Amino acid sequence: GLSPSSGATKTDTLTCTATVADDDDDSLSTTFAWTVEGSGVAASSTSGLTSTLAGAFVAGEEAICTATTDDGKGGTDGASASTTITNIAPTVSAVTLDKSVVYTNDTLTASVASSDMDGDSLTITYDWYVEGSSVQDGASDTLSGASSSVGFDKDEEVYVVVSVTDGTDMTTSTSSTLTVSNTPPEAPVLTIDPSDPFTGEDLFCEVTSESFDADGDTVTYSMAWNDDSGAYSGAITDVWTDDTVDGVDTAGGEVWECTATPNDGDEDGSTASESVSVWGLCDDGTVALTASSVDFVSVCTGIFDVGCTPGQSSCTSDESPVMPVTLDREFYISQTEVTQEQYEDLMGSNPATFSSCGSDCPVETTSWHMAAAFANAMSVANDLNECYECTGSGSSTSCSHAMDPYTCDGYRLPTEAEWEVAARCGEDYLYAGSNTASAVSVYGVSSTVAVGTKSANDCGLYDMSGNVYEWVDDWYSGSYYLAAGRTAPTGPSSGSGRVIRGGSALNTVASMRTSDRFFTSPGTRASYLGFRLARTVDGDYDGDGYLLSEDCDDTDRSAWEDPDCDPDIIAVFPKVSSWPNAQADCLSRGAHLVWIESADVNSQVLDLCNSSPDVGEQTCSIGLQSPYTAWENGDAVTYTNWDTGTFDGSGIYAMMYNSQYLGASSAIGEWDDAYPTNKPYICRFANGIGDYTGADNTAEVR
Repeated sequence: GLSPSSGATKTDTLTCTATVADDDDDSLSTTFAWTVEGSGVAASSTSGLTSTLAGAFVAGEEAICTATTDDGKGGTDGASASTTITNIAPTVSAVTLDKSVVYTNDTLTASVASSDMDGDSLTITYDWYVEGSSVQDGASDTLSGASSSVGFDKDEEVYVVVSVTDGTDMTTSTSSTLTVSNTPPEAPVLTIDPSDPFTGEDLFCEVTSESFDADGDTVTYSMAWNDDSGAYSGAITDVWTDDTVDGVDTAGGEVWECTATPNDGDEDGSTASESVSVWGLCDDGTVALTASSVDFVSVCTGIFDVGCTPGQSSCTSDESPVMPVTLDREFYISQTEVTQEQYEDLMGSNPATFSSCGSDCPVETTSWHMAAAFANAMSVANDLNECYECTGSGSSTSCSHAMDPYTCDGYRLPTEAEWEVAARCGEDYLYAGSNTASAVSVYGVSSTVAVGTKSANDCGLYDMSGNVYEWVDDWYSGSYYLAAGRTAPTGPSSGSGRVIRGGSALNTVASMRTSDRFFTSPGTRASYLGFRLARTVDGDYDGDGYLLSEDCDDTDRSAWEDPDCDPDIIAVFPKVSSWPNAQADCLSRGAHLVWIESADVNSQVLDLCNSSPDVGEQTCSIGLQSPYTAWENGDAVTYTNWDTGTFDGSGIYAMMYNSQYLGASSAIGEWDDAYPTNKPYICRFANGIGDYTGADNTAEVR
């Protein structure tokens, strides 16, 4: 017999067993012969009446075992048994999808757990179904919902039928069914119109780029507003729910934020927010301040374009490109050019060439220095800080800045940015207040005329075009407008000429343009040169509760000393083992290692270092600030005793060379980035406050 007699598989071992008998009781010998599909094959093993054939079969093959018995006397007999090899179909234990939640543009991947008892190589195919219809059939185990041929839609049902074959039989299995979920909309892009609003202007929150919705749903938006006091509940609906704030609810200095929430009908999507600052409405042309008989109007803070804007024509190269400037401090500017009478009343003399024009005519033949000295005299007369340091008198006066003009509470010349912003007053006229030069400017004549003869611009300012050129605070640079934008600009740090603006009665109409720039040496005195004054509006600009006029430390944009402040003290202390120990000691005393923000401070630090009794040490530890190629106030480093090389960044430390080490003709005052050890060190005490007991020597910072 043959075992198994049926259902044998490809890998089974077939066992053939013979049962023999002889009536003569002769000794019998038995042999076995195997065939597979008619071809003889060798037995795997034969022992006695049993023979085996190990499985290496193909499904459907017939295996036959024939046993022959011989009694040795010529008598033989035989018998055969057969079986047909059967295939075992592959099994599939699991079909899983890689996501439990699927969205419109997702890609699904199927995983199959399968096996084959016969050890056959298996081939797997995937038949993907969407809404009961086959959309992709083949060897790919992934299905993209974003493909043009498939394109999942929300609420559709997706599953896969997997077929596994061993070449003979096939087994199929189906995954669980997923329902395509709603994809919420993405965040929109917002703008608030206007982007630089003034008090009283409505704020409109506009969707400038709508939310993408993968499902193609129609998206609506609801807006929520917040101001400085919190959530705002009074919004008006124009296009989208609550998209507009009534201008009556806004005030200068407030920050308003709009948050848009998209909704596709099923759920909210990702939000987007945008905010704007509201500028105060101050440039209404009314007189806001009178001091020493000079009337001033106020000009708002804001972001303004200066230079060759579309309203200008025949621009020169130094007016381009258009430069946005941010003026973040409201300022006063005199309604007219300073008159001969006003100048003489305060300064005791009248330098005007056209003195016969009359007391109401602009004072001219004034240098930049004379204009700065007049501003100082106005400040003193009104108990305010002087914005300039001046020596000499009359036409021999020489002046320089005492501090950042924006942080000085006294009278001064307007910066070039302030001058042009005031001249434009929010408009883009060709001239200051009109596109018709003759309406607002005095030009092309042989003498000045009384101030205010022509019409004012929208800010109530007269003669911003014509009558006399006006000195402004800035040095001139022909490339200054190449900056992408500036906040509270003060012009270049140095130069050969100061800017003059507005044109004069002696010039042609071309010089009357609002953006036209010109310059001359600050010592120049000519009959076409006059000025008007400006002053920063008193306010608490650093939020510490003190007005600018009362605040010692409201010069946050400048390293120049505020005259209201007590001077800083620098002190040299005996040597310590390392730079970190020096800095730690300065900090413990309420100070910091001195850094060099000007040539003057550099000289003082050098002198103080030289005064140390540790003269054998030759150097003092100081601190450094980056960048090292300019003073903290923005001035370029030009004098030869300063090293403008690139600091290697290995640490914020330095040594100050002294003359004992390098000699009087060497690069005294250079810094070195070698790590200083066993050196004296110099601390700086803000406003002289701190513990500088034990110092070898001290000095006030000039």
